[in-house]
Amino acid sequence: MSINKTIKTFFNVFSKDRLSYLVFFITGKCNSRCRTCFYWKNLNTSIKDEIPVSEIKTFLKKTGFIPFVSLSGGEPFLRDDINIILDHIAEYSNPFMINIPTNASRKNWIVKVIKRFFKKNNDVRLQIELSLDGIGDMHDKIRGRSGSFKEVMNTLSEIKKLKRSYPLLRLKINSTYNSFNSDNFEELIRFIANQKVDGFSYSYLMGDVKETASKTYISAKVIKKNRQLVKKYNRKKDRSLGLFMDIMQYSYKNELLNLINIGRYRHRCLAGRKIAVVRQDSNVYLCEDDRMKVSSLSDIGYDLNNIKKTGKYKKIRRSMINNHLCDCGWSCELLLFSVRNNLLNISEVIRGII
Repeated sequence: MSINKTIKTFFNVFSKDRLSYLVFFITGKCNSRCRTCFYWKNLNTSIKDEIPVSEIKTFLKKTGFIPFVSLSGGEPFLRDDINIILDHIAEYSNPFMINIPTNASRKNWIVKVIKRFFKKNNDVRLQIELSLDGIGDMHDKIRGRSGSFKEVMNTLSEIKKLKRSYPLLRLKINSTYNSFNSDNFEELIRFIANQKVDGFSYSYLMGDVKETASKTYISAKVIKKNRQLVKKYNRKKDRSLGLFMDIMQYSYKNELLNLINIGRYRHRCLAGRKIAVVRQDSNVYLCEDDRMKVSSLSDIGYDLNNIKKTGKYKKIRRSMINNHLCDCGWSCELLLFSVRNNLLNISEVIRGII
């Protein structure tokens, strides 16, 4: 990883209005039936399921540098042309890191994609984020498909082997805290700690999930307990990475505590200013909330930097975001803006993680 890109990323993240994070839903197809999914109404429908590669190339080229790109869906690895998409992201967005969350159902294809990516790219971090919500049958029940836990473990094993050859490959596990696994969440964290991955994170359920029963009451006590468990794991695994993970988790959970205790964030959300979402139907959103649609890619000339010029952007920022009327627990958005804002007050962060 070049020093120039690291410096460029740093200044981008701390700038006021430069796009730093793109969440890109590359497909609406999914082979899992997760009971906790907030996007379930948009999956496997008769509407346009996949944005064409030609359109992807156009908007990435016109938008330019985006330091953090996270693919989403659906299951991203169900796209047989994901290799081409990654090529375009690496060339035109030139990101610091690409993140791909996956249910790990296509192990052999995932391995092929990783190998091909690093044959062509040596200056971009690629993070594979495996979803794991329970041990054994618990994971299968939450994900709605038998054999899912075994697939995660098999894929995890193969990616570990690849890490020996590719230093810019990162392996991460993410879990969702829900009513089905809440009683066994500490056991799950201990299990993940023994897998020796590069990072672990967890998120709370948001939005209109498929099964309302999967939601559980999140108290300040639960947030603090989970934060301590993850902090202990990350520090034990790797000192330098552990400190960075501490900062992220502290910042994220600190904003969640504000949301629970006073009903709003301490800072204004950066949706649309630092973050953009492109869905598989080519529509552009300020965040993953269905209410945050601002335009189609064609309406902004395929340049995400033009989001701020739309009337919809100004209306949503003025009427909802600036007044904290839509503050939510979206982990991706919260993570970026809370880390950025909390690092501006570094002394508070240090006190919080010690």
